[in-house]
Amino acid sequence: MADDVLQRLQDMSDDTLVLHNALRTAQDRPLRSQITHITTARHLSDRALSLLLRLAPQPALTTAEGLHALSHVARVAQTTQQAGMQLTTGLAREVEHRRVAAAAGGSPVVVVGPSSQQHLLAAVDLLKRVPDFCAAARNRLTAAEGLCAAGASPIEPLPASPRNPPVLHGQLSP
Repeated sequence: MADDVLQRLQDMSDDTLVLHNALRTAQDRPLRSQITHITTARHLSDRALSLLLRLAPQPALTTAEGLHALSHVARVAQTTQQAGMQLTTGLAREVEHRRVAAAAGGSPVVVVGPSSQQHLLAAVDLLKRVPDFCAAARNRLTAAEGLCAAGASPIEPLPASPRNPPVLHGQLSP
């Protein structure tokens, strides 16, 4: 098995957990921090899509196990995109709320629709699923590689690519 594929999935899982924990425990949410979290979610999605793009044409992944693995990687991309969307929507709601509150000059402001906190909670809920998708993809890739012993083409190592977004390896940048 191309260990780099498994490592990339593990790194995405670890980075998602870091983002999940940062969002879950965030008390004070300055705009800069929120934007950093949105960017991190986008990078996770880009990394999953890049991995999917590299894996999809490999003959070893045309088996049922291989297609299941690709499906799980696609779910990682989808889920992290949705989480980024929730965070972006929450940021937009918060900025709009601040604008309306400033224009109201101290008068009470009524917000209609989901609050920025509700969007944050939706993103947290989405992100907690990603490590399971990554683990399932690793298991299916390992099973697909096992089929290679029976005559299928092996899963080839992935070359380093400038199209791959930077890897976080468990740390969020400020």
